Amino acid sequence: MTGSVDGGGRDVGGGGVGGGGREEFDAFFQRTYPQLRARALLLWWHREEAEDAVQEAYVELLRHWDRVSGYEAPEAWAYRVMTQRLNRARRRWFRAQALEVRPAPAAGVEETAEARQVLAALRTLPDRQRQVLVLHCLQGMPQQEIADLLEISRGGVAASLHKARGKLGRAMGLPVDELPGGGDSLMAGGVGARPVSVTPTPSGDPLSGVLRHMEVWLTAACGPDGSAESR
Repeated sequence: MTGSVDGGGRDVGGGGVGGGGREEFDAFFQRTYPQLRARALLLWWHREEAEDAVQEAYVELLRHWDRVSGYEAPEAWAYRVMTQRLNRARRRWFRAQALEVRPAPAAGVEETAEARQVLAALRTLPDRQRQVLVLHCLQGMPQQEIADLLEISRGGVAASLHKARGKLGRAMGLPVDELPGGGDSLMAGGVGARPVSVTPTPSGDPLSGVLRHMEVWLTAACGPDGSAESR
């Protein structure tokens, strides 16, 4: 490792350049932009604000590329900047605006319906719970790092994660009293909507698997140029 990342995540954009080599910025941008944008959209439903935050993160990254490109995971640095920009956007945002995107071209009717079911369930979560859930389940950040990033207590992170997992699991028809919590116990409760297809992650957490699938769907639906369309 040739650098360090403070408070960054662990998983945006998949793998980097092996063997300690430095990746060119254009190649890095093409590799990581679709997934970083998808995660921004999961964190914040106002598409323009989310995409602006992603663009600002890459502009900032370009300014520091000579240094950051030597890090083991430059994408974690970009994710951290994007999250900070979204936090600022939230403080300026006074009315909700739902995200609507066209189905991914290769997505079937059932897959698209399930993706929209997950989006609808995520929209029922308060902003803080949704953000903590995405940071923990998708970004792989431990609770203390999330607490440091959001400037809240670790107990607040644990409580938000606990509530978010229980509420989201019930809304999606998952048996939340039986799901592994990844270190955080789930709230017991009944079953809500028709269960979605679940592919557990290597950690054995089906809820994280659902969010992973949603991230992939959003990445495909937005297209390589970020042209998700409202309707």
